[in-house]
Amino acid sequence: YIFINYNISYISFLSQKKMQKTIDSILPFLEKYYTKDEPIILACSAGPDSMFLLYKILETEYKKNLVVCYFNHKTRVETDIEEEFLENLAKKV
Repeated sequence: YIFINYNISYISFLSQKKMQKTIDSILPFLEKYYTKDEPIILACSAGPDSMFLLYKILETEYKKNLVVCYFNHKTRVETDIEEEFLENLAKKV
């Protein structure tokens, strides 16, 4: 398994042109580092950057290889809600 750490949390601060360039870089990144049959583990916090990346990967042919991981540290009230949201999303995909 290969672990993705592709932080795009800065995307909301970019101009439209730079934002599109960042979005367009996701597939080439996957193509460069992963084969079509290789499992991809995505650590997902349910925050905007990891959710954005999750949805973008789900738009590609790599979605069949995707393993989404969430670790509930129980440090905030919202973590149980985030965990349930990600579980429900995984069942739909």
